[in-house]
Amino acid sequence: MLVVVSLVVAVMTVWEMVIYPAHYAVTALLSTVQVIAVLLIPVMPYPMGCIGCLAMLIAMLIPDPSGASMLLGTWECLFCIGYRSKHIANLVWPAAVIAIRLWFSLNLRLQTDAYLFLLALFLLCYAGGALLKQRQAIIRSEHDALLCKASRATHRIRAPLHERRIVDP
Repeated sequence: MLVVVSLVVAVMTVWEMVIYPAHYAVTALLSTVQVIAVLLIPVMPYPMGCIGCLAMLIAMLIPDPSGASMLLGTWECLFCIGYRSKHIANLVWPAAVIAIRLWFSLNLRLQTDAYLFLLALFLLCYAGGALLKQRQAIIRSEHDALLCKASRATHRIRAPLHERRIVDP
């Protein structure tokens, strides 16, 4: 599933790069870096998620409003960071993305209230990945508990049979 999502996101970002070409070569380079990171997410989710987010963060600091928006790739990267996150310190990623995008919108004099939904999506993507990870951990622990219970029940059934064979040669 992640392979399909990564392919769709990469194709849509490349399409956006073609429709809205960047004025600066560095902006096009950073968009390309994010596309490559998105394509490699199925192989290495956490590091490629970080690289994809970092590419977007650097691109937002360049005063070039042209080029791909890099939104889809950033959403996928944040989801993967949230899913693979082991520490609360990884909340730095969505916080940095939100801060940079807010700064970017204020510099372009966009309506902040309309932009807040977009900013919330960054946090929701990270939270969605973290919640999916927690859900899978709960399912895994319930599955392990059922296996342990089944193993104990099997052991209780086999133990008396084994004892009878030893007593009655």
